[in-house]
This record gives sequence, C-alpha cells and structure tokens, in this order.
Amino acid sequence: MNDFGHYLHLASYPALAVILTTAVMYLLLVWLLHTWGPRLLANPSSHTTATMVVLGAIVGRASLGLSPNLEAGVLALATVLVVMAVLSRLRRHQRDRAEVIVLEGVMQGETLRRLGLTEGDVWSRLRQAGRGSLDDLALALLEPSGVVTLLVDGTPLRREALADVRGNEHLPDRLFTDR
Repeated sequence: MNDFGHYLHLASYPALAVILTTAVMYLLLVWLLHTWGPRLLANPSSHTTATMVVLGAIVGRASLGLSPNLEAGVLALATVLVVMAVLSRLRRHQRDRAEVIVLEGVMQGETLRRLGLTEGDVWSRLRQAGRGSLDDLALALLEPSGVVTLLVDGTPLRREALADVRGNEHLPDRLFTDR
C-alpha cells in the first residue's frame, strides 16, 4: 500500500519539511504580530502594508520549500489551519486585553513605550476621531484589534464594561457610575 505522500506526489521527507516549516514560520509570524501588532495596527500606513506583505511573502515562500507545487501548497494551507485551530483552543484561556493609553487627559507614557507607540501615533488616531485635545477625554483605549476607543468625561461607565482592560482595578472610582 502506498503512503499518503505518494498520492500527493510528495515523498515523506519533503512533506514533513513543508509541515514543520509552515508550522514554525506561522508560529513565528503570530509571535511577531503579537509583539509588534499594536504598533502596526494602531497607525496603519504604506510602510505597515509593505511590512505585512513582505512578512507574508517570506512565510509563504519558506513554507513551500525549494519546489513549490500544488501539493505542497495544499499541505501548507492545511498545516496553517490546524495550527490556527490549536492556537484558538489555547487562546480561549488567554485573551488579549485592551490597554489604557490616555487616562483623564494624560497620555500614559509607560504603556505607550511597552506597546511600541509614540504620542504622535495617539494624536494621529485622535485626529481621525475628530479630536484635537485631550481636555475632556476620560479614557482612550487601544483595543486588541488596533482600534482606539474614546470615552469622554461624563460618559456613563460601569466597571464591568472595562473588565477586559489591563489595569482596570487601578482606574479611579470617579470615572464610574456604579461606585
């Protein structure tokens, strides 16, 4: 009886190489995006787009090996889907959290540094939202998706609405309506 690789015109070693390379490159890309994602998503630009395209091309080319063909592509795609499924199961227990980048009109420098953001990045997002001042801004949150959420002073706010915000237990009570 022939092995699976025979039917796909892949010898066992090249098939294993495609699977391992794809899994490693995908995990590396996930790590890079987790590490640099907030910076890339918070202020998308042509530079960001070029970076993402190049990263995708490198991962794709490395995954397919020396002789890219349909069979290797199908195997690489299946590997990515399997790794995604495994990561999504693991991730249910570890959720990305929103970050406070402006608190009561003050940019949170330490948080910005940790996320790899600059004040210019924040101002760019604020301008896009039609804001030219921090004066009446109670909170600005960088969501895990890269979207910036703005909450102005006087916005009715309950603690459970910020349950998934990193450091929510340190937010001042005066921000909340459910004191």
